[in-house]
Amino acid sequence: MTFRDLMRRAYPLVCLLTLTALGATASAVIGISPLRMDVYARPGIAQEFQITVINTTPSPRDVTLRVRGLSVDENGDEQIIDVDAANTTPPEDEETFGGRQNPRGQGTGDIITFPEGNQLTLAPNEARQVTCFVTLPSNATTEALRMVVVDPGPEELPIYGNTNRRIAITFRVGAQIFIIPGERRQIPLGNGDFGVEIVRENRPFYDIGITDIKAITPQPGEEPVLKVEGVLQNRSNTFVQPLIQAQLRSKEKRTVVEERVLDHGFNLVLGNSIRRFRGSFTSPLEPGEYTLTVTVPLEEESRPYRQSTDFTITEPIAGTGVTTQGVINLDPGQGTIRIRPGKTVRGEFTVRNNYAEPLRIEPSLSEGSAFEEWFSFSPRSPVIRPNTERTFRVTVRADREASQTVSNFSIYLTPQTATGDQFLDTETREFGVTLQVLPPPERRER
Repeated sequence: MTFRDLMRRAYPLVCLLTLTALGATASAVIGISPLRMDVYARPGIAQEFQITVINTTPSPRDVTLRVRGLSVDENGDEQIIDVDAANTTPPEDEETFGGRQNPRGQGTGDIITFPEGNQLTLAPNEARQVTCFVTLPSNATTEALRMVVVDPGPEELPIYGNTNRRIAITFRVGAQIFIIPGERRQIPLGNGDFGVEIVRENRPFYDIGITDIKAITPQPGEEPVLKVEGVLQNRSNTFVQPLIQAQLRSKEKRTVVEERVLDHGFNLVLGNSIRRFRGSFTSPLEPGEYTLTVTVPLEEESRPYRQSTDFTITEPIAGTGVTTQGVINLDPGQGTIRIRPGKTVRGEFTVRNNYAEPLRIEPSLSEGSAFEEWFSFSPRSPVIRPNTERTFRVTVRADREASQTVSNFSIYLTPQTATGDQFLDTETREFGVTLQVLPPPERRER
């Protein structure tokens, strides 16, 4: 892997110790890769894993490795826990990975260690692989979440270009480490290649509840969309990574109006905890009777969890999802991808040229996206004749070491004439992607 590849995967977690307003103008001096990692560890047995720390500057840099815990409130908002505060009690609406809800009270910094020490001196532009060990307590049955944080120390910067006044700011970067009691095994596939399977330490059982579903019509002055909210109750003995889907159906027309994936913040939900979810339907809606259905499919369960509620709209809702016809149209406008590490999935979408001249269309993800290298398109950059359509085939190949996550991002389709003339940014269309990376297949031995 090249230095450039590492930097594209090294996501900076910026922590400003003083004036946060400067965060938009300063650059991180340290990178870390990968952004997140799933580590399977047998309780009481040290499990090795590696991260890469990157010095992005042309000068030597001394850095310190630190371990932090993580708490998540019922809205899915994260809070990093300092080592010194590891055994304090968080608010009652917070779920703590390896903290308050763990009856053994294991501390935050005691399960991840650095055998070669936590002090590094990096050469200019050096990418250093660092070995780490995680050791769960011998009686551990629950998962733990940690942040391995790289602290490069304070950086002195001028205040808004005033060279006479300077301020010390520290930019830290962190990698999310999710630790699961169990073992990750390589299995031969018979063709010289190998796959991966998971053996969990304790057999999980799943029980999901969906409650307090509400369809909220807009008030005067608010965005003219129908909002949705509710509560997911994870009564399982283990974490889940839910993909919460909502469907709006007109009872009178007996048609599906719109389908959405709802947001719930941090992608993992611990066992015996709750998580609030929310979202909105952007379609224009007429007065009438509707049914809202929320569905949570779990890869481990054969049937999805589902809950519905009926409600009435008494006033028209304008919506925001309808736009005037541009130089290109896109169908469909969004899609959901569920994929396992090392696997491949395929899909497609269609672009129509409404312009009077041929147009060249080249799909792309935002530059530096963590998933940019997973996606390929065929055709890559075709010219579409006026008033005709072209179907793009999308191939997604997940990295073998990909960690569990749910991410939302866009595929951008920017038109230009065959001679290279550009249009306004408003003519770019976005294909919305919800990408769920599932864990490797699990083998149940118990």
